[in-house]
Amino acid sequence: IGQTNWGPFIDALKGSGLIYAVGAPDATGSFLDAAHNSGVKLPPVVGDQSLYNQAWLDAHKDSAEGVVWVPVTTCFLEEADSCPELLRYGAALKDAGISAPPSALGIQTWSSALLFADAVKKLGSDVTRPKLLAQLKSVTKWTGFGINGETNPSANTIQACVAIARVEGGKYVRVTPKSGYSCDPSNVVMSDVAEG
Repeated sequence: IGQTNWGPFIDALKGSGLIYAVGAPDATGSFLDAAHNSGVKLPPVVGDQSLYNQAWLDAHKDSAEGVVWVPVTTCFLEEADSCPELLRYGAALKDAGISAPPSALGIQTWSSALLFADAVKKLGSDVTRPKLLAQLKSVTKWTGFGINGETNPSANTIQACVAIARVEGGKYVRVTPKSGYSCDPSNVVMSDVAEG
């Protein structure tokens, strides 16, 4: 989104309830910055997991403070010491010379790579495309060795296991649940609203 004048949007949202921001972290950040710089107090802004990214927060710390809430489906970066697979991911980034801080989307990518590698390992030396696809389709419970909440890759459904964080004191702070994830199927809410 190349939006440069957020004023009309901010005016329309004054006094409204919850705002849900989907994707486009840069656009969400520039919107929050414009509201903050205009002195407008926004209602809670619930982003998607792409906002769970320390580089994004560093760029929009003041405008996100106390306003931005994000769903987190992976280990919390702030709780890395209690998540061995997250520590392995961080070490792999360091070994590869990547200095950017880990992000939720990077962790999801890591989990996907682990799923692929685990399926190949289970096939041993007899890896063919049909067998690999069959092995992947047989996986009904996946946590990426603990790096994310439980998912069902076989069903190709939206992940219901989630925790919620809010930006407080310039960092992401777990709000609920106190540990782990809430895996209630009602966490998934379908919408017929099209993006765009």
